[in-house]
Amino acid sequence: MSLIASPEDIKATRYCDFHHPAIQARAEKLAKDSDDPYQVARNTFGWVRDHIPFGFDFIKVKASDTLLKGYGACFNKSLLMVALLRANRIPARFCSVPVSRWFMKPYIGLQCLLINDPFHHCLVQVQMDGQWSFAEPTLDQATYDALFRPLHVKWGIDWSKERQDRLYLDHLKGEVEIHHDIDQIIDRNVGNSLLPAPIVRFFSNSVNQKAWARIGINPLAA
Repeated sequence: MSLIASPEDIKATRYCDFHHPAIQARAEKLAKDSDDPYQVARNTFGWVRDHIPFGFDFIKVKASDTLLKGYGACFNKSLLMVALLRANRIPARFCSVPVSRWFMKPYIGLQCLLINDPFHHCLVQVQMDGQWSFAEPTLDQATYDALFRPLHVKWGIDWSKERQDRLYLDHLKGEVEIHHDIDQIIDRNVGNSLLPAPIVRFFSNSVNQKAWARIGINPLAA
């Protein structure tokens, strides 16, 4: 695994559109009063994790659109984190790892049978002090506390120099893959097979509303 950041790790793309005014404005706020890249990265991770609640959406969504919607799934939130980091000139990579379809059972119950198996879950690599570390902003604290912590999962949702939690360790089915061409992999739905768009839209809206009611949040009202 290369420890050296390449131009691919800091550039904007069609989906990683960090030149969008909304991305720029949020990145500027996250970097305010700090010239320490690590602190900016920590701010970014924490903000994406908890201010953009988990919720199913389409994969082919620009980072700026996820920011404006105010919610997203692993692929949406990971892409947004990458875009915000790159906007602040912090090298970041979009990655995926295969997991069992049951990884989402706490959120959607037996409807996870509609998910392909394995499912390619997305995460982020951040370069800090010449090293790459994995960060997973997918599950916000409220969702984790309401739906996953009661099941006594053996993993957390934090990221720091001292602790890099990896999600869904009980469902991993392979190794992490780094995607240097973000647009290409998102155009391929990160390797996931999806149902027709109208069904995906209905499925996402239905399971999100039910899960958000259980958690006690409503991202659409924000």
